[in-house]
Amino acid sequence: MNAFNRFSIGQRLLLIVITFLLPITTLFWIYYNSASSNIEFAAQEQRGNTYQKPLEQLVRFLPEYKLAALGIGKNNPQQLAGKIDQAFSDLMQVDELYRDALFSDISLEARKRQQIRADRVETRWNDLKKIPVTEETAAKIAGGAQDLFNDILTMVAHAGDTSNLILDPDLDSYYLMDITLLAVPQTQNRLGGIREFTAGIFERS
Repeated sequence: MNAFNRFSIGQRLLLIVITFLLPITTLFWIYYNSASSNIEFAAQEQRGNTYQKPLEQLVRFLPEYKLAALGIGKNNPQQLAGKIDQAFSDLMQVDELYRDALFSDISLEARKRQQIRADRVETRWNDLKKIPVTEETAAKIAGGAQDLFNDILTMVAHAGDTSNLILDPDLDSYYLMDITLLAVPQTQNRLGGIREFTAGIFERS
């Protein structure tokens, strides 16, 4: 106390202000870091949602293209190819924006998923669609379409992993993400398999 009395009034006031400012500044810094982290978490989820939209279109149309190549159903392979082209065009636009945030080479290599880079998947599609759809090429096209579909499923999973969607802390939105990231793609794949299997039964009967 005697040491404190040696300070002038101005110095005493300055010490009091500093004493109060230190904890307030520390609390503000902690709050700022926490808020920034939450904002970035939500922004990454938004990037993931945007990236998922063209992937969902590919999950929808690739099984249809496979079945059309096999002569199952009434869909026209050329019309489906046009829809798949549009989905890939949308995907490449989104990939250009968010590749570094979601599909960086480092994140792909860490999970051994280099084959699902968007440009590589699109190149495989461009090669596949050039094959004329005939009875002789049907099996090859169907196999290629299935391989592409499997890659798209892996892309869906990777986008979910890197965008925090799979880690959504809110229970309601977590269940929604579980449906879009897991349930719907798996169901689409199984429905395609069922249609292909039943079509084979009818052909043999």
